[in-house]
Parts: sequence; structure tokens; C-alpha cells
Amino acid sequence: MKLYLLVLLPYLGFIVSLKMKRVYTYALQILFGVAGIVFAVILQEPAFWLIAFSALLLGGSLFLGDMKALSFNRQIKKLEADSAEVLKALEQSDEDLKYQKMKEEFYIQIFDIYEKIRFETDYERIFNLILTYFEDVFGLTKLAIVIKDKGNVIRKFERGILIKDLKYSSKKTRVQQLAGGIKVKARQRFDLETAIFFTPEDDTQITEEFEVFFESVLIALMRIYLYQKYDKFSKTDFLTGLFKKRVILELLIEDFNRCMRRKMSLSVAFFDIDDFKSVNDNYGHLIGDNVLKTFSEMLRKVSDHGFFVGRYGGEEFVVIMIGEKKEQAFIKMDDIRKEMESHNFSDTGIMRKITVSCGIATYPEDGETPYEILEIADKRLYKVKESGKNRVES
Repeated sequence: MKLYLLVLLPYLGFIVSLKMKRVYTYALQILFGVAGIVFAVILQEPAFWLIAFSALLLGGSLFLGDMKALSFNRQIKKLEADSAEVLKALEQSDEDLKYQKMKEEFYIQIFDIYEKIRFETDYERIFNLILTYFEDVFGLTKLAIVIKDKGNVIRKFERGILIKDLKYSSKKTRVQQLAGGIKVKARQRFDLETAIFFTPEDDTQITEEFEVFFESVLIALMRIYLYQKYDKFSKTDFLTGLFKKRVILELLIEDFNRCMRRKMSLSVAFFDIDDFKSVNDNYGHLIGDNVLKTFSEMLRKVSDHGFFVGRYGGEEFVVIMIGEKKEQAFIKMDDIRKEMESHNFSDTGIMRKITVSCGIATYPEDGETPYEILEIADKRLYKVKESGKNRVES
């Protein structure tokens, strides 16, 4: 009876394998099947052979099937692992692209702030522009800026930070920690020194980009100060090559007195480039500079007739015409207006016409002093601006 039970062992292995669903149970069933055949041979019972052999075939088929399934599962897992690596690589690539884009935008911001402050002369406006950028880019609301020349404070701007007794080294290039949680970034060149004081939320804000931004601003402040310091000794505007406002006013007074003594006419033309702010806003300050230089070249042509031409400020220009009556001055200035209107700026990216407006006043009929003449020309200019622009009023 015990031998009969041993022959039934393969089916016991089959039941276990169905419950467990593991490869090793199928292998165990094969061993049970082999053992059943051996016992069947010993007992010399063909019926037992058939039972044991069928159990052996069943276990073997289940074993092979499960091995195929296991191999298939391994392939699936490998594909999943490969897919995960590809996705990770794509995500990393996407992160790299985002970081690259952020760096590009960051350096565009540096260029943008430099372009906006480099021609400014009002330090209060310069400092407010810097504060706006620092707040937008880094979230800094408390800021102080100092410009020193030979150890003397020349310019100082404070918002939320008092820097009276703060001591720091301008020779250190890295950000320095001061008392009260205040940090400073300083730069020194010979006797000139610039420094920015700030209070970051935490030290993680002080990144490489952070220091590059501050360094760029400090250099820009140095250049602005040095330009303003030494520019007063120059008679001509560095961008256009025309006389500066101070010089053109001196020439106006001299020429007016000469014309009074000799009883000659003197005409003054006041020019303004129409909608010049929109050129700077839409195309950038470099393109705006190109427009200023182009118009200055047109005005310089009249200096061949003995006239004086100067840049009064921004996009405003003055022409002093000795001995020119109103009608003659009108014709010459209107020729310049027409030349500007017909000029093609498409090589700079401007696909529209750039026009100018002009007001003219003449001695003696429009005024008895040089300042009256200049004021009348200015009023006529703005009358043109208010009534459609792109014409000459005399």
C-alpha cells in the first residue's frame, strides 16, 4: 500500500506546483515523476508506469512553460529599465536646456540693465533702475550703493540699509559678510571704488550668476562715473560728434551779440526725432544710437555753410544759422527733414520711416535775446509735435 502512495507522489507535486506557482516546485514534480517511474519499474506494474510518466510529462511541460514566462518577464523588465534610463536621459536633457535658457535670459538681463544705465546722467534714476532689476531677478529689496573717489564718498544710495559705520575691503573680489546680516560686493580700480550692500534671504542666493550680475553692475557704475567726470572737459558729444549743449549755448550767445552789432539776422532751429522712445523700446538702444548718428551726419552737412550744430539732449538738436533769414532757414531745415524722412533704415532692422519735427525762430522779429529766440523755436517745435509731427514750423 505504501508503494502505491509513492507512485501518487507526482500528482501531489502537481497540486503543490499549482498552488505555489514557482519554477522549483515544477522541478520537484519532475523529480517525483522520475521517482514514480522507478517505483513502477520495481513493482513491474505497467499501469503505474503510465501514471508516473504522465505526471512527469505534465511537470516537464509546466516547467518549460514557466521558464519561457520567466525569460519573457526578464525581457520586459529589461525593456522597462532601458525605457526608464531613456526617460531619465530625456528629463536631464530637458533640465539642461532649461538651465541653458535661464543662463541666456540671465545674461540678456545683464546686457539690458547695462544698456539702460550707460547713458543716464541722473544717479537717482540709475540707482532706482538697479534696485528694480535686483528685486526682479534676486528678490532683493534692501540695497545700498556707494561710489568713492580717492576715499571720498561721491555718490551714495540707501534703501533699507544704513552703511555709515560698515567696514569692508574693496580689494576682496568675493562677497563679504558684515555685521547685522549685511553682505557687500565691492570693486576697486586705482582710486575709484564701487560697492553694493545687500541682505540676502540665505547664502544659497549667492551663486555664480549672482556674483557675475553684481560685478557687471559695479563695472558699469565705474564707467558712468568716469565718463561724467572727464566728459565735462570735452566740447563734443561722444556719440554724434556734434557740440554739446553747454557749448552750443555759449556759441548762441556769442553769435547773437555779433549779429546785434552787425544788424544781421540769426535763425535758430530746434529739431526732435519723432517717436524716438519707441525706436529704443522696440529695437534697442544700439539701433537708437544708429538713428542718432545718421541724423547727426545729415545735420553736419549744414556746418559747411558756417552754421553751428549741437546735440541739445537725448534726441533734440539745435542749429544756429548766422545771417539766415526765416525763409532761407526754413528751406534748408525742411530739406534736412525730407532727407531724414526718405532715409532707409531697413539695414538696421527698422522697417518704417523715421521722421523729425522742427521749430525755427529768427532774430530780430521773434525775440530780442538769445534765450527768447531759443524758447520760441522750442515752442514751435512742440506745436509741430502736437499737430501731427514731421514738418517745419517757422
